[in-house]
Amino acid sequence: MKYFFTACILLLSLGSYSQDFNTIPRLNNTSGGLVIADFNNDSFPDIIFPQRITFQGVKRVVVELNAASDTLAFAEQEFTLPTEVFGTPAAADFDDDGDLDLVFSTLAEANLLLLLQEEGGGLMDTILSIPGSVALQAAELNGDDFPDIVALNINDREIVAYRNVNGTEFTKQTLYGQGSSIAEFKVADLDGDGDLDVVVGTDTFTGEALVALMNDGTGTFTKAVIEATSGTVRSIDDIAVGDLNGDDRTDIVVVASNNFCFAYYLQEEGTYVREQVAVTGNIFRSVAIGDFNGDRANDLVVGDNSGDGIRLLTNDGAATPTFSSSDVLGIVPVFSMAPRDMNRDGDLDLVASNGEIYVLENTITQVPPVSVSSVQLREMTVFPNPAGAEQAVFIQGGAEWLGGSYQLLDLRGRIVRTGKVEAGGRIDVQGIVRGSYLLQVLQDNFTGGRTLLLKQ
Repeated sequence: MKYFFTACILLLSLGSYSQDFNTIPRLNNTSGGLVIADFNNDSFPDIIFPQRITFQGVKRVVVELNAASDTLAFAEQEFTLPTEVFGTPAAADFDDDGDLDLVFSTLAEANLLLLLQEEGGGLMDTILSIPGSVALQAAELNGDDFPDIVALNINDREIVAYRNVNGTEFTKQTLYGQGSSIAEFKVADLDGDGDLDVVVGTDTFTGEALVALMNDGTGTFTKAVIEATSGTVRSIDDIAVGDLNGDDRTDIVVVASNNFCFAYYLQEEGTYVREQVAVTGNIFRSVAIGDFNGDRANDLVVGDNSGDGIRLLTNDGAATPTFSSSDVLGIVPVFSMAPRDMNRDGDLDLVASNGEIYVLENTITQVPPVSVSSVQLREMTVFPNPAGAEQAVFIQGGAEWLGGSYQLLDLRGRIVRTGKVEAGGRIDVQGIVRGSYLLQVLQDNFTGGRTLLLKQ
């Protein structure tokens, strides 16, 4: 079995399951969740997860290192641990030394395990005397440039923040409890004020179903109830966030165990309007948002508990969107999905998991943005690059890019910042933490090819 090999190259023998994506039967298996991040700093996203072999007492973290080529391929790298870990890890440069670190929760001790990456790619492990959680997500909460962690603690039924003190110490803060059975959360800038908020879904039939925890920028959160549990929305299984109707506001999508997928459209006054997006005869388990066909209108993928597997819901780009449905792949159940450009060819691929891990390569014909008849791809050079303490970078030949829309994405494919290109080709990078980013700009009938931007 391949689990016994440390650096076995896994070439994806692609099999076609639809006209939209190519995939493999299985890349690997995980005993918990996974996180997608650039482990070896080559600008290509890798896949990181815990793995155990039943009855063998194996305790390890596996990194599927992206081969950094157009042809999807991965090399398995494993790290033996002092204790068994579980759940979904967090990945960020926690100690601010320029490389990616990991945090897991330990199984027996129920504490956090900090894995700091050393020069040469090794991991130095430290068990922290702080209660662990089943799902972790890195997030900079208070503006101190040290990544914090937001987590779901199922034992105490609460959403917590682990505040990063100095890269090696964390303190716990409860963000949301209420005694509810909390099922899912996502971290995002919900109100567009530049700091990260948290949206929480519960697995309960009474009380609060969907809640926003709004950050004031210092890491202090205020609760706002978006949806009380009702016969319409109850027992939320997954959450995704992103702009669905092109108004530059962050909308929320949920799948609930009463077989529905709902979109919550954020209004100008800060309230939400709920619309039903899809329904299934089975049970939806997962949902993700991404622009899969390149038209700058975010689409959805939903995962079933049985039957349909993964379904692509293509956005028509209207002010009140409608979605056309097509089946992608019949893997069931589908616990999680993550849209990422895994081979950096300019479109979003998909990583899916149900205990086994699948990589789906996007083969959808990329179309011009909605309402744009033709788009030319132009080379784009940014300076200074790497950027140091500068508050802005500039696009060479800045005049022709003035007023264009830009997106700055981290290497997990998440949007870090959006905005308009200012005079001289200026793009604001003030407050952007150290790391590697992809910059894309759209201006009238031409677009800038994704450019790697380094922030030191």
